[in-house]
This record gives sequence, structure tokens and C-alpha cells, in this order.
Amino acid sequence: MKITTSLVGVVEVRIGEAVAVEVLLVAAVKTSTMSTMTTMIGGDVRLEAVRVLAVTVGVFHKIVVAVEVNDGEVVARTGEAALEMAGDAVTRTRTIATALVRLKDVVRLAVARRPTITSIAAQVHHSPDHGQADAEWEGNTQPLEVKSDDPYVGASVALSCKSGVGSSGSSQRLKSNCYQVTTDISKCSGIFQYDVTIEVAQESEGGGQAFGGRPLVRPLLRQVVHDAIEQNQDLFRKILVVHNGGNALFTPSALPFPNHVGVLNVHSSARNGYGTDPPGVARGKTRSFSVRIRLANELEVNVLQEAYTNPRVVVQPLVYALNAVMKAGFVGTLVESKGNLYSRIDAMKLNGGRVLYKGHHQTVRLGAGSLVLNLDRVWREFYDEGPLLEVVRDAFGARDYGSIRVGDLQETFRLARAVKRLVVRVTHRVTRLQTVSGVSDSSAQATMINVDGNSISVEKYFLDRYHIRLRFPDLPPVNLGGRRPGSESWVPMELCEVAPDQPYSGPDRSNTASIRTQAVVRPQVRMNGIQRLRESFNFENDPYLKAFGLSVAERMESVGARVLTSPGIKYGNGLHYPKNGSWNLQDKTFVKPCTLSNWGVVICSTSNGSRPCVTRQAADNFVRNLCREAANRGIQVTNRNPAIVSSEDRPRGSLESWLTTCHDRLERDRIPRGDPQLIVVIKADDDAMEYQEIKRTMNTMLGIPSQCITAAVLARARVQVLANICLKINAKLGGRNVEFPEGTLPLMHDEPTILIGADVCYPKSDKGARPPISSVTASLDRHSSVYVARLSVLSGRNDFSHLPQMLWELFIEHYKHSRRQPEHVVYYRSGVSTSRIEDVVKGEMMALRRAFRMLAADYEPRVTFVVANKHHHVRLFVSDGGGRNQRDRSGNPVPGTIVDSGTLADPQRLEFFLMGHSGIQGTSVPTQYTVMVDENNLSADQAEELTYRLCYSYARCTRSVSIAPPLYYAQLAAEHALGSLADVSTDCSSTSSNMASTYTLAGLSDKLGGVMFFA
Repeated sequence: MKITTSLVGVVEVRIGEAVAVEVLLVAAVKTSTMSTMTTMIGGDVRLEAVRVLAVTVGVFHKIVVAVEVNDGEVVARTGEAALEMAGDAVTRTRTIATALVRLKDVVRLAVARRPTITSIAAQVHHSPDHGQADAEWEGNTQPLEVKSDDPYVGASVALSCKSGVGSSGSSQRLKSNCYQVTTDISKCSGIFQYDVTIEVAQESEGGGQAFGGRPLVRPLLRQVVHDAIEQNQDLFRKILVVHNGGNALFTPSALPFPNHVGVLNVHSSARNGYGTDPPGVARGKTRSFSVRIRLANELEVNVLQEAYTNPRVVVQPLVYALNAVMKAGFVGTLVESKGNLYSRIDAMKLNGGRVLYKGHHQTVRLGAGSLVLNLDRVWREFYDEGPLLEVVRDAFGARDYGSIRVGDLQETFRLARAVKRLVVRVTHRVTRLQTVSGVSDSSAQATMINVDGNSISVEKYFLDRYHIRLRFPDLPPVNLGGRRPGSESWVPMELCEVAPDQPYSGPDRSNTASIRTQAVVRPQVRMNGIQRLRESFNFENDPYLKAFGLSVAERMESVGARVLTSPGIKYGNGLHYPKNGSWNLQDKTFVKPCTLSNWGVVICSTSNGSRPCVTRQAADNFVRNLCREAANRGIQVTNRNPAIVSSEDRPRGSLESWLTTCHDRLERDRIPRGDPQLIVVIKADDDAMEYQEIKRTMNTMLGIPSQCITAAVLARARVQVLANICLKINAKLGGRNVEFPEGTLPLMHDEPTILIGADVCYPKSDKGARPPISSVTASLDRHSSVYVARLSVLSGRNDFSHLPQMLWELFIEHYKHSRRQPEHVVYYRSGVSTSRIEDVVKGEMMALRRAFRMLAADYEPRVTFVVANKHHHVRLFVSDGGGRNQRDRSGNPVPGTIVDSGTLADPQRLEFFLMGHSGIQGTSVPTQYTVMVDENNLSADQAEELTYRLCYSYARCTRSVSIAPPLYYAQLAAEHALGSLADVSTDCSSTSSNMASTYTLAGLSDKLGGVMFFA
């Protein structure tokens, strides 16, 4: 069937299998209110009953037309008559059709066995605004201007309420790492919340004290509050006070302050186990602080009972207070990081001057009918207390301190990222802890400082002043002072020691294997470890829990679960039903294979640059085997001798030059073989920096997809490995690997629907130096097989300004591919902290509406907004008595396991924990989905089944995945973009090493705008 369109946007033709029809749809605007539609049907039409179920004309007004060819007669009908002919297939469009379509005349024409042209003319009401919208959807490169006071864009966002839970699937019982928390209002009926403000005393000109200065760090705040209570026992009496480490205090009864406000003068040494001093305070010296405490709120405990049934009850402030109470007994004895608590006892030594702390996570959650305490085991890398040079040696991969070389500006920035914001103490004098704010762009020999009006080097200063001869004077000193020129305090790195208890978040992976041996354990082992953890905490005798009337159950909660049926997936040569979320490509061909005609291979050098990472013969063997496997999957490999560029061809070249050389060869072959399609890059290892450089070059400069493979993988490239590579190549070159049988995907198989995945990626390796990247993907077809992406740099946490333009571009790409304007939007969002969910939902819903207005003045598709979260600590365990059909090979619950009711579920909104995948090792993490907005009025079963079945459409592997593919693709696209972040700072002086840099995202090549380059 061939479909051609002009002027108007969307044509959808559904025909019986007995006939092929060529349809040419032409629309011309005759007057301001009318248009003429002419349909020509030609070709070899069999004289038997056949139905064209629907012809969709226009972008916003669906004109449903049924055409019946029967005994040489053509009958065309619209409106109710068309719907009756078409049957149930289009009943969902009944309301739109009857309201918007008016047929003036129906013309019956006889058709000969081999007709030439048969025309059906009809006049329909057609607004001129709709004609303008059609043209915009047809490919206008400029979005419409949106008024700042548009009521649709600015309308309040109605958050959805829970209307029920799912029922499909088979039932079972599981255990979760949650313990029921009960409250006793006879002991504590309310919690008093106080705001606390702490200021450090400064010496005034008159010799007295003035309070003010910069904000104090969290450990210092805890210490001062502790001293305030100790020094004012007559005021606090026997009232237990819980401090959240910030600006809030919680008590089970009111503090005896006049008018609920108290101001205390406190003398504190300002040091504790976390270890820091306020500015200007030497080690151990006491100082005065002003502590102001003011009653802010009274939190009634019995509000919990209302919250279980009334979604309008605000209960989060109370839950936050209860979390602070639950942690109070651990403060001062454990190290707190990212809300988790870690023990220094039995810390495991790691490479690179780091140690592994074992700890636990605990959070009070509001479930359906009760409170629960979520308890889990956690591990994290911390910097070990010791020389700063150990951190630097690790960052540069040097054998010893003497092998560290910091030559060019790029290496200086690399050094600055490694040490920025580390807290250190110097060894040449007694002093407080200080923070590294930058690195000099020259050595200690060449970095000059002003001493008594004379300019001398840092090396000479420390020799003259402290009689210290530097061992490594050619290394840059670090700045422990201010960032402004003239306020620096340069100290040689060899005289700095790293303070303990600082978490590590850099890119080095040398300790991954050691960490896995501790953290990756089978579900049963993890479950037993959590239970022992609960027993060791002895909550029954916790004085804080007693004072606030709280108690914690001794055993894990048992929760009701269901197992959804896995979907069938369709390949080019048949339907397949996966088992346990896994299948293979044996005897299967792709649904839509690509053609591989103009491609190349680049062989990178080894890590030390001495030679290519694989031989040319090994590369030739790999290419030969890859081509054979690609052909087996249906890919048309018309060129089995790709251009191969090896690092030995240009031994002094860079990675970028090797890729460019290969691309130039592909460009020379453009005439016989077509546009350059792909470069396969063989890497020495999985070095993240090299990977980002490859993606930056390919995605922003050369504009063609790339496929990376390491030398180790190439060495064991058997059939399954080659098949997985073919999966990725086919997706990147515009093919479709699999699709779903009709009726499998709720909503998507019923009406035009677009899936959107949005995520924010925060670079982990440079401690906040680089900005977060916003990544948005959108589906292009009704099987969730093809996606495109857009990327942007965020300027702040609440920056939604970039989003409407990104969404507008994605909707245009969807239309170009499908020729359908979406009536429904399912928007998946990840990367949102619990405290910001509502703000993000409201901000991005407004961005969506603005994008709709940028497409057309009256375009208002219905949106379902789902927040996904994998960064939680809820785990599901199959109980000891669970059958073999309830667990996978790793001991985790089987794919399709879902929990949407009971103590784990949000009582106010549809929330479900879904195990979309089969575990490989360790304890699997279910993805938590919360439906925040649902204008499509999806039932719980529809939302859950759509999300689960999408997990089988991931293009990169033959397994169901743990999170909905729109989000998975968004994460992949963001990872590609990390290497494209460019520092555009113009200042290359020493202060630029303070990392106060400005970053921009190198633009994605226009050639990749409609391609799954991230697959």
C-alpha cells in the first residue's frame, strides 16, 4: 500500500488483506471556511467486499470515512454511517466523528474491473485555523509564539487521586524490607517543631561580640545544638530534643520559652567526630554562638488516620519529623552521607587512598493504612585519612608520587576536579580543617606569592618560613584560601592530608570488583542481613522512640503481590513468547532490518599508546563474523569490506583524528555506497573518558552513529555477542528489532499515542563542577520500537525553560515518522527526589502545554504523567515457602511481579512497584512508579500492563529491562552527552582552576536528530 500526502497532515488507511489500494489525498482550501477533499482509488481492485476502515484527514479534526467496494460499486460514508460500517475498530472515535464531520453529498460511482480514476468529492466544514495548523505539522521549522498569559498553559495542574488497584495476574505473598511503625498518642499526641538559627560570634571594633558570618557546616551545627542543650539543662529539663542537623528541632512537648521563642548564648569547642572548625578558630579553641529557637509548628499525630483515606491531608511535615526521631539515636556515632548512616568499624581498605564503609538506610514511609520503616543495607566508598598525593596519584594512574606529571592546562583541570572541595589539614602547622578551592596552573617553583611586598615562589616561602624542602616542587600547589585574586592561600600538596569520612564519587572503577564482593549478595542473604540489622538496633529500648510514642515491629512486612502475564513479541519470521524475561535471536530475523552499505572500523591503541589494541587480522575476523551474523538477522550487508583505520596507520594521531580519517574514507565512497552510516570503534578497555570522547566526536562533529566494543569482548565474540551488537546497529540505522502483536499495548494500539521519557543526569566525577544534563526521548511508532532524543544543559534545579522547545522538536519528529498527531501522551519522568515531585510535575506539565501551543493554537492532547524511581531502598523477597515458579534463577521475584496495595503503596495515588526484569546477580531493585496526572483516565491494570509490556521493547538486548525504555533511552542519551559538555571559560589563570567554569553542550549533529544514536 502506498500512501501519498500533500498539504494536509495525517492519512491513516486500514484495509482488508484481500486488496491493495493506492490512495492519493489532496486538499485545497477554497474559501475561508470550506475545503474540498478528493480521493482517487485506482489499481487492480477485486470485486469482493472490502473495507477501508478509516481515513483520517487533518491534524485536529478526524474525518472518519468508510469505503466499501462491492460488486463494482463504491460507497463512501462518514459520520455515524461510517462508524457502523467500520465496526468496533473505530468506535473510540465516535464522539469526535459525529461532532466534527458533516458530509454534504455521497456520490456513488460504478467501477469497472480495471478502473482508471474514480473520484469522490465531498464538502466538509473546515476552519481556516485548522488549515494553518496542518501546514505547521507538515514540517514548519518554526514553532508558534505562545502568549505569556495563555490560560491553558497557566492553568493549575490537577494531581490524580487513587481510584483503585490492579487485579490482573496471579496472586502471591512476598516479604519486603519494611517494618510496621505504630504510634501511641497517649505518650505523644503531637510533635513540636522549632526553627533554630545559629550564628558565630565575631569580635567587634569596640572589643565586644557581634554575631553573623557565613552559614555553618552541618557537623558544626549539630555540635553547637548539643552544647546548647548541655549548658541549659534548667530550660530543657527532661525533654528530649531531636535535631535534624540543619535548622529544625523536634520535641514531644513544648519548650518553656516565653512566647515560644528563646535565645541562648553557647560556648562550644566547635569540634566533634565529624571534625571541623568555624572560620578563624584554631584546633580546640572555644567560641561563643548565638542560638535562637522559635516554635514553627505543632504536628498532630492523629492526622495520620485522615491521611490514609483523604488525599488532601498534608502529612509530609509529620513524616519528616518522624524520620528525624528514628535517626536521633545514631547521631554522633555513625557517619551520615546522602541520608544514609555508615560505620567506621571494620572499614575495608581499597585502592587509591579510599576505604569502604558499611552502613544502613532507614526511612519512614506512609503506606496504605499504616506507617512503615524501610530498612536496608548500604555500602559506600570514602576517602581514607592520609596524604592528598595519594588521591592525585590515583587520578593520574601514576605508579608513585614521583611519577605524577601535570603538564598542560587539560591536566591541570583534571587535577582540580580530583581534589576540588576536599577537606584537608596541613602538616606544617597546627590549624583547622580547610577546603581545597582550586589548583595553581603552574608548579610550586613557579607559583608566586606576595610576602611583605616581595614576590617569591611557594617553594622558597616554605623553605624560608618553615624550613621545609619540598620533595615534589614541580607539582602545582592547592589553594586553601579564597577564590578572588589576592585572597589565595597556596600550600604544596605534599603538606596536605585528607580528613576522614568524606564520600568518594569520582569516575575511577578500580575498586568495583572489591565493592561487589561485599554489596552484591543473593536475596536470601540480604534479607537475613537486614533482619539481623533490625535486631541489633534494639528499637524497643531507644529513649527517643519511647519519648515520641513510637514502636517498630520485629519482623518484616508480608505484602500481597501479583504476577502479570508476559507479552508476546513479534520478529520478522514469527511470534515468540519469552520465558522469565529472556530470549535469544536464534532463527529470528528483525521486523525491519536495515541496510549496511557504507561503514568503517577504527582500531584504537592500547592504554599506554604503544600499539593497536587488536591486530588487523583479529579485526578482519570480527568483521567477517559480524557480517555473517547480521545477514542471519535479516540485515542487508551490501559491503562486507568496510574501511578499517588502525592507530598504527597514524601513530601520532589522536582518537579524534582516527575517527575523522575513517569518516573521510566513507565520504569518498558516498557515490557508490550512499551516505556514511556507522563507525565501529574497537577500544582497549572500558575507559569512560575515552568513550565520552568517541561519542562527542561522532555525535557533534561527524554526525553518524558509532558502535563501541572492547578488545576483551571482541576476543570472545561468539554468536550471542555478535547478535547483541547487531541489535544495536539495526536500531541505530533506523531498523526495528521487534514489535508487539496488535492489542498488546494499552492505549498505544488503540489511538495515536506518544511515549516520552525525561531524565536529568548529574555528572558524578567532578563534585558539581559540570552542570546537569536534561535528556528527553520520544517514541516514533505505535510499538515503542523507534525513539529520538533531545538534550540540554540545565542552569538550575527548577529550570524548565528548555523543555518546551525540546518537546516541540520531538512531536515534529513523531509526526514526520508516523504521519499521525498524538491524541494521548504518556510521560515518564525519572531523576526526581521525593521532596520535589510535585514541583517538577507542575513545572513540566506547564512545559508540555506550552509545547502543545507551539504546535497549534488548539492542540490539547491528554497527558498521563508517571514518575519512576529506582533510587529507593524497597526490596521484595520470596519467602522461604515460596515455590520455584515465584523466583527466577537468581532467587528474585520473577519478571512481572507487581505490588500496588498494602503497606508499600501510597494511600493517595496509584503507586506500584514493578519487577520488570529477571535478576542476573544480587538482589534486584523493583522500579517504583507513581501516576501523578492522568487525563487519559487509565485504569490501574492499563497503566501497569502498559509499563510492564514496554519493558520487552528495549532495542539493545534480548531481555526485559528493569525500567520503561523511554527512560532507559533518556539515560543513555544523557551519558552520550557527558563528553559533549565543553568548558567555555575564557580565564585560564590559576583562579580558573577553582572550577568556577561555564559549560555549554556541544550541539547534536542535525544528521542524528531523527536517529537512535544512543541505542
